[in-house]
Amino acid sequence: MDSEERKALLESCKLLRVQIKQEKQALNDFQLQREKVERFWVLEKKKREDLKIELRNRIRQRQDLEEKHAFELKVYKQKIAHLQHEIQAGTSDVKIAAEKQMKLLQEENRYVSSHHQMQPSSTHSLIDPIRYAIRWN
Repeated sequence: MDSEERKALLESCKLLRVQIKQEKQALNDFQLQREKVERFWVLEKKKREDLKIELRNRIRQRQDLEEKHAFELKVYKQKIAHLQHEIQAGTSDVKIAAEKQMKLLQEENRYVSSHHQMQPSSTHSLIDPIRYAIRWN
C-alpha cells in the first residue's frame, strides 16, 4: 500500500467515524424525542381518562339534581293542590255562613217590618228581632 492509498483510507475512516458519531447523536436525539412523546402520550391519556370520569360524575350529579327537582316540584304541586282544596272548602264555608246570615237578616227585616206596622215603636220592638236571631243560632 502506498501512502496515498493509506491517506485515502485514513480520510475515509475519519469520515466514517464522523458519520457514526452523527448517527449515534441522531439516534440518541430520536430516542429522547420518542421518550418525550411517550411521556406526553401517557400524561394526555391519563388526563383524558380523568376528564371522562369527571364528565360521568357531572352527568350523574345533573341527573340526581333533575330527579330531586322533579320530586320537589311534585311535592310543591301536591301542597298547592291541598291549599287550593282548603281555600275552596273555606270559601264554601264562608259562602254558606254568609247565606245563613243573609237569611237571618232578611227574616229579621221581615219581622221588624211586620211588627213595626202593627205596633208603635218601642224598646220591645227593637229587642224582639235580636231574641229571634239568637233563637235561630
